[in-house]
Parts: sequence; structure tokens; C-alpha cells
Amino acid sequence: MVASTTVATNNGRVSIRRATSKDDLMAIRDWQDHYFGTECDPGQLPFELAHAAGWTESDGPDINVLPLVAEHQDVMVGCAVAVVEKHKQTVANLPEATFDAETIAGEWNGWMMLAFVDPVWRGQGIGSQLFSTRLDWLADQRPDMMFGIGWERDGISSRSLFERHGFIPVERLPNHYARVRLSCPDCGIWRGDDGTCSCDATIWALDKNSEPARQK
Repeated sequence: MVASTTVATNNGRVSIRRATSKDDLMAIRDWQDHYFGTECDPGQLPFELAHAAGWTESDGPDINVLPLVAEHQDVMVGCAVAVVEKHKQTVANLPEATFDAETIAGEWNGWMMLAFVDPVWRGQGIGSQLFSTRLDWLADQRPDMMFGIGWERDGISSRSLFERHGFIPVERLPNHYARVRLSCPDCGIWRGDDGTCSCDATIWALDKNSEPARQK
């Protein structure tokens, strides 16, 4: 169970709660489409969000999903997703790099997945609260390992959030998003453009027994 919480910002109070409705999940999908570009047709959801909506087959991959929305006066200003999944799915989802995914992944693994905050609302603690809410939920699921892929661009990154909570950088991936991102507002790249995203990424990992996991 995830309790709703609020963040006091310069623009007013923002509430953070679990996404519970189809409209919530579709809104998260729209943000994902804006920032990354998705392959979903209208009315469809990416797998993790479809699972949260109860649309996936019962004999599919064994995962648990936490979708979150941050809103001000019923207007979404941010969202995030966390997932717990088994070893096989984690090995498949870890980006291609120099480390051995089979070795680093545990039997059960938590993922700090999508996290977006509207540019107007950034720098006011919303991203930090989305991060800590997901991390507390993941810790309660007791995975063997936790992972995240942190965005890096021109001195701006999510590095401080991961470091604050005890995550260890595994590997930096130059131009990682050029391979997985169909759009990137920060690069000025949109679906169908000839350009590619130039943002880097860092893979972060945290062992479940690390005390910093519950730091705020």
C-alpha cells in the first residue's frame, strides 16, 4: 500500500499518489510518448502500464508495478513507475554493456523506471519525492537487487538522487538514448526527425541490504 503524500512548492501544493484509473495510466503513457516516443497504438499501453491496468495475461511474466502521478489541482505535473520482476526479465531489460547481466541481476529485482516532471515544476522536490516513494515501495517488496538508468546531459543528471540513496554507478553509456529514444525534448528531436538523441545514461545498482535505501 502506497500512502498519498504532498510536496510544498513555489507554485502550490503537489500531491503524489498511486495511479489507479485508466485515465491515469493513459496520461503516464502520453508523457512517456512525449519524452521518449512509444510504439503503442492509440488506446494501448506499454507492458508495465498494461499490467498495472490488469490487461495482461495471467500466465505472462511475473511482475509487480507501481505507477505514480504527481498533480496540482487535478493537473498532472509529474509521474513515475517502479517495477519488481524476476531474473530473466531483468537480464533482458538491462542495457547492453561491458558487465555480465546474468551475474549482477538477482532472483528478484526492483527497477526505478520512468520518471518525468514538467519543466515548470522541476527543482522543487517533486522528483525527489517520486524517487523516495518508489524506493520505499521497492524496499517493501524485498528484491535482491535494485536498478535504475539515470539520465545524463551537459552537467544535468539524476546522479545526485541515486547517490543520496546509496546506489552505486555500474557503467556510463555514451549516447545510450540514441538507441532507445524516438523523441527527446532536451535534444530537440521528435518522432520522424532525422536527428538522434545525444543524451548519455548511467546504470545504477543497489543491494537490498544497503541501509541507505531508506534514507530521505
